[in-house]
Amino acid sequence: MDTEATDTCILLVRHGETPQTAARRYPSTLDLPLTEHGRAQTAALVKATAGIAFDAVFCSDTRRARETAACLITDRELALHVMPELTEMRFGRLGGLTFEEGMYALPEIFKRWHDNPFEVTLPEGEPFLDFVGRVRRVRRRLSREWAGRTIAVVTHGGVIAVWRCLEEGRPWSDFWQSIPAPGTGIWLIRSEGQVRVETLRPEV
Repeated sequence: MDTEATDTCILLVRHGETPQTAARRYPSTLDLPLTEHGRAQTAALVKATAGIAFDAVFCSDTRRARETAACLITDRELALHVMPELTEMRFGRLGGLTFEEGMYALPEIFKRWHDNPFEVTLPEGEPFLDFVGRVRRVRRRLSREWAGRTIAVVTHGGVIAVWRCLEEGRPWSDFWQSIPAPGTGIWLIRSEGQVRVETLRPEV
């Protein structure tokens, strides 16, 4: 990663694998730990970021995010900043289900929500506009307070997808395609009003 001293560098990391991500299930309210493979992903993340001088590390308040973020503060003498605003979108009754199970369990609303989450809210779920607003506020805050520095933000797939759409000016139709795999990261490097994007895929 080539940067200048005045660049703002933000590494967005999706937490490592959990039992639900391994089974390709939508996130539920269960506060799940990482799987063995998820822990191997964090070890690979440590190696991939060994030469990076982070100024701060942030994460959501979920167990999977905290376990992933912990590896980034080891040997760096940094405190872990836990921010509940970085948690995943609440999927309501879809949480814990696979795509196919969701279509069966919520036949009237699932496809409409998947195709247009801006106008359709899942039963007991978080309205998409509320979710976007939450991510927008935390992105604005961290970008302002840590301008010209290098930080890591360990969070969730939906949060990263929204952040990327806002940062890169992507259309919202790119939302689902902007979700990275568990244990991988996206560098957003802001310099002179331009944003450069680099993908971090640690080898496990």
